[in-house]
Amino acid sequence: ASTAILRASKDRCLSACVLDSPFRDLRSIATDMVTQSVPVPQWVIDIGVEAVRTEVLSRAGFDPDEVLPIRSARRARCPGLFAAASDDTFVLPQHAQDLHDAWGGHRAIRSFEGGHNGERPEWFLDEAARFLALQLQHEAGGRKA
Repeated sequence: ASTAILRASKDRCLSACVLDSPFRDLRSIATDMVTQSVPVPQWVIDIGVEAVRTEVLSRAGFDPDEVLPIRSARRARCPGLFAAASDDTFVLPQHAQDLHDAWGGHRAIRSFEGGHNGERPEWFLDEAARFLALQLQHEAGGRKA
């Protein structure tokens, strides 16, 4: 979902995005995961995250601190349907809310239970399918005019 946000900020050809459990930035994910596991001071987390950042830079050739969907979301123009599981402990639901609030196009957000990798409720799958179908019909209708 976060990769789709990065793409939507640059690609005006996208008709819509369904964004399930997106993260606002990688540093927040790391911080959230550590603070949920063990109570440690922020400076300890910062040292650990910086060590991982340096390793990723050297091995993968990119800076994880530059993966910032929260900065890209405001440039997106297509409609976005955001979703988050209220009991997600991997990507906390606040990430989806923050990205929803920053989204540059029409947006909606839905919440449900099921954790990060859980099966999504049927009502949400139906709503997401209707959302995409409506946006694609609208897009196709606009091209015929």
